[in-house]
Amino acid sequence: MTWDIWVALSYTLIYASTAAVLGGVLVSYLWHKSAPADYRSDDAKVHQRYVRIGACLGVTSAISSYFLFIGSINQAGIRGMFDADLFLFLLLDPPGIAAMTHIAAFLVIGFGMGREQHIWRLVLVLGYAGLLWGFTVRGHLASSPLWIQLALMLHVLALGAWTGALLPLWFAARRTALTSWKSVFETFGQWAQAIVGILILAGIFMTWALLSAPSDFVATDYGIALLLKLCFVAILLGCAGLNKWVIVPRLKDDSVSPYLAWVIYIEMLCVAVIFALTATFTVVVGHN
Repeated sequence: MTWDIWVALSYTLIYASTAAVLGGVLVSYLWHKSAPADYRSDDAKVHQRYVRIGACLGVTSAISSYFLFIGSINQAGIRGMFDADLFLFLLLDPPGIAAMTHIAAFLVIGFGMGREQHIWRLVLVLGYAGLLWGFTVRGHLASSPLWIQLALMLHVLALGAWTGALLPLWFAARRTALTSWKSVFETFGQWAQAIVGILILAGIFMTWALLSAPSDFVATDYGIALLLKLCFVAILLGCAGLNKWVIVPRLKDDSVSPYLAWVIYIEMLCVAVIFALTATFTVVVGHN
């Protein structure tokens, strides 16, 4: 059970790293289009650093998850993590392929971020594509039809871009002269509508593939864990709707604007729980 906890933690960090490198790109676009001119240049460097930190964390987490997975199979203590025979044996199996793909993708993204040459932009696109594909190699949907795996990739892309943008937006929401940032949050709200649509549709397809009947939500451990995750997703969507339709349109009202940072903070807490739950029921509960 202890090994499961550590493997789940490493998966959680991989999800967080993926969100950072995806959300950082979305935030860069938002700042380029809508941020106050005085902040664009300095914040662009901050956002590039944000992506690089996420990439570094992703490389570390992907490496750790693979060694922890080996240790969980060996059950021979810390030394069992470094079993060379098992390391090589699993390298071409789904766990090894997923880990190596994510390591390579995070390295490419971290090294290529901020470089202006066209060739690096192409390399970055390939890095992001590899990052998303890595989630289809192993897990509950690894043997699913191609269209389900595409739904999973879109799900990761949408959720990562949305949730990874929250931290930079939270910092922006805590700045003075918040009304000058209104266009940033309005633009994000417009993007969020499309993101949420993709998220919901992809989620429906994946749930349909994972559960044989609606009763599985309460009849199986996996269904109950998934239902718990959906409850936090519902809270996340509720917070997003509150920001878009209530708080952001009234940012000029000094009695309302302070709540923006608080609601985004609640969203980030929900995201942390969602990532932890996803990792936990993937590793510990499993799918029957």
